[in-house]
Amino acid sequence: MLGVVVDLADTTGVAKLPPATVLRSLRYLPRGTWGYAIAHFGVGVLIAGVTVSTAWRSEQIETVHSGDTVQIAGRTLHFEGVTEGSFENYRFQRADIVVDRPGNAPFTVHPERRFYPIAGSSTTNTSITTNGFGDLYLALGDGDGDGGWVLRAYYNPLVPWVWFGAVLAALGGMVSLSDRRSRVRAAASRAVPGTAVHPAGPG
Repeated sequence: MLGVVVDLADTTGVAKLPPATVLRSLRYLPRGTWGYAIAHFGVGVLIAGVTVSTAWRSEQIETVHSGDTVQIAGRTLHFEGVTEGSFENYRFQRADIVVDRPGNAPFTVHPERRFYPIAGSSTTNTSITTNGFGDLYLALGDGDGDGGWVLRAYYNPLVPWVWFGAVLAALGGMVSLSDRRSRVRAAASRAVPGTAVHPAGPG
């Protein structure tokens, strides 16, 4: 990612030419160059997302009761309890969890479990929240019959960068393909030189 920035700076004369000249150079760079820069920067963002989310992933699995708190990745999860009810074709168990992070307004999430009597199956609806720099996953597990519930909490930093990087890489490819000069060079490289054939004259 830094290499792409340095390459653009060197191409446009940053720190060597007046700002107005640099801006003009950036404006008139070929789309092929912009596509190359965007695509390679996107690959860097994707790699950063994969690396950080794998190496610094946080996980907490605890049995909690109403009023308990769980700490994960600088966030405090206040477990308020579980509400049980039914809706159309399923019954649900829905948790109320307040997520509190210093410097940010607290918010409430509702991971839940659903049971479908007709199908005899159950599902877990995980609560997923993101701030662009990490994803917080909360899943409600089984109850212990004594007011306790299993709470699974996962925090994956920079996971959104994986998707953002992939989008940037694809965008860079499309920008490069939109450069007419790239298409002309590609067509020329595929052309096979031949010899013109002239019709034979009489005799």
